[in-house]
Amino acid sequence: MAVTEMLKTLHGTIAPREILPLSHRFGHLLTPPPQPNGPSPLVAFAPLTTQLPIAELTAKIARLVRLETARSPLVISLTPHQAAFTLTNWLNSPPHLNGTFALTQFLDASHKGSDWLEASIGDDAEEIIALQKLLSHAGEHYTHVLLLASAELKADVLCGALGLVDKAFLLLRQSPNQVYNYHLITKELESLASGHKPHLKPLLYLEEGELAHGFTELFYRTEEIDPPALYGRMTSEGVGSLQVLRDCGGAREIQLRGLAREIAGTRIGLALSSGGAKGLSHIGVIQVLEENGIGVDVVAGCSMGAYVGSLWAHGHDGHLIEDLAGEVKGRWGFCKLLDPAFPPRRGFIYGSSVRRRLERTIGEAHFSDMVRPLRIVATNIDTLERAVFASGKVASAVHASSAIPGVCVPVSIGNETFVDGGVSDPLPVDVLREMGVEHIIAVNTIPTPAYLRCVRDLEREQTEAAPKRFSVWQFLNRHFNYFSPGNILDNLMRSVHGAQIRVAEEACRQADVVLRPLSCDGKWHEFSKPAKYISLGRLAAQEQIDEIRKLARGKETHESADTAQSRMAVAA
Repeated sequence: MAVTEMLKTLHGTIAPREILPLSHRFGHLLTPPPQPNGPSPLVAFAPLTTQLPIAELTAKIARLVRLETARSPLVISLTPHQAAFTLTNWLNSPPHLNGTFALTQFLDASHKGSDWLEASIGDDAEEIIALQKLLSHAGEHYTHVLLLASAELKADVLCGALGLVDKAFLLLRQSPNQVYNYHLITKELESLASGHKPHLKPLLYLEEGELAHGFTELFYRTEEIDPPALYGRMTSEGVGSLQVLRDCGGAREIQLRGLAREIAGTRIGLALSSGGAKGLSHIGVIQVLEENGIGVDVVAGCSMGAYVGSLWAHGHDGHLIEDLAGEVKGRWGFCKLLDPAFPPRRGFIYGSSVRRRLERTIGEAHFSDMVRPLRIVATNIDTLERAVFASGKVASAVHASSAIPGVCVPVSIGNETFVDGGVSDPLPVDVLREMGVEHIIAVNTIPTPAYLRCVRDLEREQTEAAPKRFSVWQFLNRHFNYFSPGNILDNLMRSVHGAQIRVAEEACRQADVVLRPLSCDGKWHEFSKPAKYISLGRLAAQEQIDEIRKLARGKETHESADTAQSRMAVAA
């Protein structure tokens, strides 16, 4: 359905889901949930439709949480129908005082990897109070509690349950009615008298073959946000907050594991820096991560890091990406990437050939089509603000992120114009931190001044030791090649790198592991030698693979869990 038709449906024929104001029901009886001592907040997953395999998804997530934490979670399945255990009974049966979980006799152990408790709930205010006490009691005996709420629950009961948590994932299908209910629930939660509002994250469930391009635009329009105005004006958590869960093959497993890691507080993010051809080393890093089974949940990239990151986030493995990089190797390989602008008023090249090359691999893919969540950084040329792309066409965002100022013509998207993201944020570690990613691996190809000084001294020694003789090729290269060392484009790129160094080094201090695949003779335009830089990336990752493995095991998270007294993650 076209977006305009969806909007007409949304504002014309949909009957709103009736929700009594919580302040008139039981919202004033709720108190804010206690802040957790560990890295996991109180999290909720709530389906807004019965057309979802929610029990299966919750069971899978519970098993993955156990794999991540080595602890069995508790699943509390809330239903409006009669069950062996009711929340009304809980008020009349206080927990035992001997330190054990009071409801062991009601647990169903048939779900491997978790304990399962089915509980019936009505619309009585006392039952919401009982649920609050139950969650508190369960948190004393389980590290993680997954609250599975039936889509048949009344809307005000659902809001009451969500008012007990810190973070809530709301599962949607592609329907204007779902979008309407999502925003209605959002507004109702703002009316809680306790003043507590959970952080809501919409999760769009897609079956195999489904696309979400039009729905994504509808979602943002109903938020009364003009999509082009998103760029650079919201945090990376706000931009593109609509996360996608695909029910197909490997994508489903990767995304479910990412949700489980978010609950467990063990997500790993990969930040890929700018750097031109030196950014091909990102491919080598990705290959080593794959070979060692290191799962990455979120990718953020800038310039060349955005190009490589988008290919990987789309589902291509490191060796296929290496094959793609090999298509431009050879003496004249770099020329395949050039599309000269004449006259060169705003830049020497358009950069469109890079976008078209990417489109031959990922097509017209949008951010919602990515297997892994992806963030791409560019710079708004008018305001010089950092712009974080998380919606729209991926290839267009990569084109904007790679538009080197002075070399490439700036890229227009909507009503805004963008240049290389390296101008404002060459290593987007902060983007991942804003998304709440707990552990970050940063790959920085931008050399420090000390490193460049050593390279310069080495070059001088080699020049002095070499016999001096005239070379026609060197003469022509020095005087007519704009990319030659000391010429206009080389000086321009060196100046840009000079501005990037301190920003990139500051970003490195925010990362858990920093990889530096640097080369003494590396050139930003040396795309014709991909193997050289890929091997540098492999070497840098292999040198720190023990630190990366430690990060992946989430050792710090498990150790802190031993001292946490009330750490819970609640999923509905």
